Amino acid sequence: MNKYGMIFIVVISLLNLSCDEEFAPKLPFEEKYFVYTSLKGDSTKQIIVVAKSYDVSGFNPQNNTTSPEIAGCFVEVTRAGVKYIFRDTLIDRPDTSRYGKKMPAYVSTELIPRENEILDLNVALPNGKVLTAKTAVPPQVFIEKSVFVIGYDRVTSLSQRYALQWRTQAIYLYVPKLEIFYTRDDMPGIFRIEVPTDYLTINKKQQIVYPQPNSNSWISFDYRAIDSTMAKISEGYDYKAMFRILRAEVRLLIYDTNLAKYYSSVNGYLDAYSVRLDENVFTNVNGGLGVFGTYMMTKESLLFDLDYVDSFGYRVR
Repeated sequence: MNKYGMIFIVVISLLNLSCDEEFAPKLPFEEKYFVYTSLKGDSTKQIIVVAKSYDVSGFNPQNNTTSPEIAGCFVEVTRAGVKYIFRDTLIDRPDTSRYGKKMPAYVSTELIPRENEILDLNVALPNGKVLTAKTAVPPQVFIEKSVFVIGYDRVTSLSQRYALQWRTQAIYLYVPKLEIFYTRDDMPGIFRIEVPTDYLTINKKQQIVYPQPNSNSWISFDYRAIDSTMAKISEGYDYKAMFRILRAEVRLLIYDTNLAKYYSSVNGYLDAYSVRLDENVFTNVNGGLGVFGTYMMTKESLLFDLDYVDSFGYRVR
């Protein structure tokens, strides 16, 4: 998944699970089972990870060298009476610092979640234990903007920000992303560059701020950040006309209420290697822990004001 999706995937993957080393004294070990997945509404490839907690002789979970993921499970997702069986396979591990390059996972290339439908998960572990979960796929949302031309209101906008909004009727988690697409005469292909929301100066140092997952139904970009991104396209080149601006595109991921609640419960203290069993971490998995959720994606193409593009020396044709 691309960058804005990875912000959340790092949280929900949790592929190296352990008991929290901060327990003192150490409590009796109880094996826990976990399911983590975010089924994608913009892809036919879906991945589900099933794992278990583990015990170590001391208090340091880094001592464990056995992969916590579980192979040999039966995994299926049901939609409107139709069952989709997930194949037991190996996939590339995102973090290879502790375990091998491959990890057990369950994959389907036939299921594409559709808005507003109910999906049921059933996982049968090799030891006979069963984990179940349910999720409601979020609806598509429509991005609203009075002017879909970037730069048209560069001077007249009172806030000096380019704003977008969308309507929602439930608690979802949104991950917006704005990118500029362009070509260059000296290299083939289409290039893209992400636009931050702000360039902030803190303690005399410039910090770039990109959109973060949140529940707001709007996003705005400081025009100075858009200006800086446009200028960065040709940074180091004197001949600006070799660059041609094609369009901008805003993409919006809409995570369902399960993922929104899970993210809210873990954001701020959970790292990528442990599950804190002493915290009230949201789970919708019956018989275990973790999260079974879905997301949808919507996107909108935006044009550029010709005079605005020309002010940077770029072409639009």
